[in-house]
Amino acid sequence: MARVSVVTATEHPELGRHTAVVADGTTLTPGALGRMAAVLDADPDVDVVTADYEVADGSTTSRAYTPAWSPERMRHHPVAGPVLVTRTAIVEALPGGVLTGDTSPSSIHDAALRVGETSQRWHRLPFVAARCDAIVLAADRSAVAAHLERIASSASVTEGDRPRTVRIAHHDPAAPSVSVIVPTRGTEGIVFGNRRTFVVDAVRSLVERSEYRALEFVIVYDTATPEPVLDELRDIVGDGLVLVEYGEPFDFSDKVNVGVAASSGSLLLLLNDDTELIAPDSLSVLVGHLADPGVAMVGAKLLFEDGTLQHGGHVYHGDVHHACFGWPGDSPGPAPLSPLAVARECSGVTAGCALVRRSVFDEVGGFDSAFPHNYNDVDFSLKVRAAGHRIVWTPWSTWYHFESRTRVADIRPDERTRLDERWHDELRNDPYYHPDLPSGPADWRPAPTASPNSEPSRSLVARTRSFVGRTLLRRRMQRPHGVNLIGYLGATSGLGERVRELERVLAAADVPYSRWDLDLTESARSSTPAERRADDDVIFDTTIAVVTALAFPALADVYPPLVDEVDRVVGYWFWELDEIPDSHRPAIAMVDEIWAPTTFVRDAYGAAVDIPVHLVPLPIRPPVPSGRDRASFGIDDRFAFLTSFDHLSAMERKHPVGVVEAFRRAFPGRNDVMLTVKSINGHLRPDQTDELLAAAGDDARIDLRDGYLSDGDQAALLAAADCYVSLHRSEGLGLHIAESMWLGTPVVATDYSGSVDLTSPLPDGDPVAELVPYRLVTVERGGEAYTSGRWADPDLDAAAAALRRVADDPSHRSRMIEAARRRAGTTDDLDGAAAAVTSLLRLKPARGSRRSLRLPT
Repeated sequence: MARVSVVTATEHPELGRHTAVVADGTTLTPGALGRMAAVLDADPDVDVVTADYEVADGSTTSRAYTPAWSPERMRHHPVAGPVLVTRTAIVEALPGGVLTGDTSPSSIHDAALRVGETSQRWHRLPFVAARCDAIVLAADRSAVAAHLERIASSASVTEGDRPRTVRIAHHDPAAPSVSVIVPTRGTEGIVFGNRRTFVVDAVRSLVERSEYRALEFVIVYDTATPEPVLDELRDIVGDGLVLVEYGEPFDFSDKVNVGVAASSGSLLLLLNDDTELIAPDSLSVLVGHLADPGVAMVGAKLLFEDGTLQHGGHVYHGDVHHACFGWPGDSPGPAPLSPLAVARECSGVTAGCALVRRSVFDEVGGFDSAFPHNYNDVDFSLKVRAAGHRIVWTPWSTWYHFESRTRVADIRPDERTRLDERWHDELRNDPYYHPDLPSGPADWRPAPTASPNSEPSRSLVARTRSFVGRTLLRRRMQRPHGVNLIGYLGATSGLGERVRELERVLAAADVPYSRWDLDLTESARSSTPAERRADDDVIFDTTIAVVTALAFPALADVYPPLVDEVDRVVGYWFWELDEIPDSHRPAIAMVDEIWAPTTFVRDAYGAAVDIPVHLVPLPIRPPVPSGRDRASFGIDDRFAFLTSFDHLSAMERKHPVGVVEAFRRAFPGRNDVMLTVKSINGHLRPDQTDELLAAAGDDARIDLRDGYLSDGDQAALLAAADCYVSLHRSEGLGLHIAESMWLGTPVVATDYSGSVDLTSPLPDGDPVAELVPYRLVTVERGGEAYTSGRWADPDLDAAAAALRRVADDPSHRSRMIEAARRRAGTTDDLDGAAAAVTSLLRLKPARGSRRSLRLPT
């Protein structure tokens, strides 16, 4: 860490009558002190001004997107940065004396803590005011200990889990009583490969593992909860159990309020039934934070079953987000501020696991039944903050949250509208996030500066290596035979699933291979690659990358040897249009051949390039449903249609709005049918979500649900539906179509693009799906990937007729199901795929001519 200098107008006239505290070794941006001082001149309610800064750490330099006043976070590391501008009167009144002579602070961390004890009226300017080395911003453990002593805190300070941070351990020696409020209906499911009753295991984990013992369990159970579940809870908890029957229609907010009314603790742990305690001291950590009188609620780190992050605190940045959703559970978060590595203030936390003072719960009126399904914890959090209290998230209280196991979140347009009407400004101005960051994933990362359709910027030397120098490099390299497999190995996406399937094929073919993971996608990482293998550090003679052609050029920067120093580079590419655009030219110039998953993709590339294009379909295994039933997905005894899509895959291409319209045309006035529209990543595309909500309107038969499901639960949903519908404008493969066919769920699909390999009639003419006719139209609203060309416009009247046939003709359904299962049985040919891959890898790579894209004349 570095010492500090106190700067006045004598050295920097633009400060006027104010004072700056600057860490030694800091380079100020020209005019920065003047901009910061101007805030003090203009606003008498501000005493301290901070700004963003750049941090140099080794060979990387990154911008610190700083929060507004955040005292808990500031104790853990000097997040405010290397420069503060403050009123001179504040400096003169500092605890421990003025910042000169013997009382000079030991570090910028020490100075910021002292200034913060004197005034909490801080203002953050969103511009880069300075640059410094990372060591300048190392946490000052001694200064933090002195600060805690000055504010009469019983907390202790130790070294942090990450470099240049400390950990504050808060304590409450009074050990106040905690009432654990758990709404439930006694649902079962599969977790870690074993069947469990969620509420039973959630409660058992606390009883058996938690070191905090002053607990009361209040279980608010639906009338339909099986009696054996309640008996088991009685056995586990004993006298500390309060059972409250709930016989009303589902209303999460009301269930929480009912549970609180029946409880007696001074602290309330709001806990979902699909959770499991991980760290024994987790509850003690939460209780300790509430020893700070300014903190009213504290949230925990919640992990999915696979160890990825479900909850890192709420971020309200145009929409409601979980911070760093889907990141590895042990990640500190993005540099340089590592928001997942320290306890910090946030605008809200999920009620999946949150500890709140009873007095504050009562003060703000508890949960609002205007939000029975969604956003109830967001509304509650914002009420808590509006009442003048702080909310903290901590990484040292850890739990599993098997989210969507007991109820798939459904989107209610009235709740969304009501939330925006009530908290419009707060949802767009999160003081703990940053106004310069883009909407979408709340991960403190700036928007990319380069167009995704352009070749990444590289030096002339690097570009020469890509085209000319590669041949010379290859002649010198003698790589062992095998495959370098590149892709989104841990992503919850179609591309992630397909690269994992290609790995299975390589293993079946006894082809040596190494795995190279990519993190160039917004998709959450719900599964991680298997344990590292001995070959994973080996570079073989062939690279196969399962990424899109638009993302492919980035590989030259991420893994240069795998592109430049091998004998063969293969792009395993999905594409959804019948013409290849010029934006694919950089990728085509980098590969020696293309492997296509479907006939459609093969024909599109084959007509456009001068390199070999091979059809290499990968196996599609029969999905294995979990034990969830129809009711757990909100599907009742009506005939249930299902469509599903990823908001990151261009909603206009997937065309769920067309499915909604076809459904409404098919069944006007009929109440014996329903439609579930299942999506993921809606939180990343709020405009698309709004469009879908508008299309559904007030039709109570249409159920919109957004959220991740495990593979087993996704299969259970497909199996629960009576018909799967895909009115896509274009499709690279149609994985959910194939899985539906395996599961005996009839399919209605557009008769176009990659899915035709799956849905075309059998050789004997038996239909495997209802095929919807279309006309080709110019692409519109295709997003960044689909900027030109043609795709299908399915005939919605014909689609409506197909929906009616499937719903009303049981014998027709049965014939389609039988034929579809025969077709699906041909798709899981692991031996055939292994033989095809082995044969292609034996072929000598084509050489000689420059790779090119044949543009239409």
